Amino acid sequence: MGFPLAQAAARRAVQFYNGNPLISNSVSGIGLFFTGDLLAQKLDPDQKGDGRFDLTRAAKMGALGILLNGAGLHTWYKFVERVFPGKSSTSIVNKILLEQLLWAPPVLTTTLAYVSLVAKNETAGHAAGNVSDKFSTAYVADWKVWPATNVITYYLIPINFRPLFVGGVQCFFQAYMSLLGHESEK
Repeated sequence: MGFPLAQAAARRAVQFYNGNPLISNSVSGIGLFFTGDLLAQKLDPDQKGDGRFDLTRAAKMGALGILLNGAGLHTWYKFVERVFPGKSSTSIVNKILLEQLLWAPPVLTTTLAYVSLVAKNETAGHAAGNVSDKFSTAYVADWKVWPATNVITYYLIPINFRPLFVGGVQCFFQAYMSLLGHESEK
């Protein structure tokens, strides 16, 4: 039987996504990072106020999604496929190692600095301290989440859809990063 209207809409969405992966991944990045920050705000035990969400803060974090999820992952996955093409075990392990050693450190640094500079409107000195204080914690968490996620990513997910798939996991990891970045210095 099926749902012809839903199936037609899904086909059109896939066609658009395949035809415009950079735009599609940028838009999904905004939404996923925005949602991740809202989740972080909901989970933050130190969140003060009347329980309302800080939509400006979430929008600032959403903007980071354009850079990291949109242009960043779109370009990264094309690069990784050129360097280590295919789905062999060796290729997947090499892609994961490359990602953990070359992609993760600057992304984590960017995220932590961005939280200080843009989301919290702090000085460059505070941003450097935020990165210095929290990078190793974030990097250990990154190693716990992303290698397993990327086995699935590199083995099963078509290249144009990788940022969207990873974005689903990223939404929760971004909530963690937002909590970590907004955590007050003790």
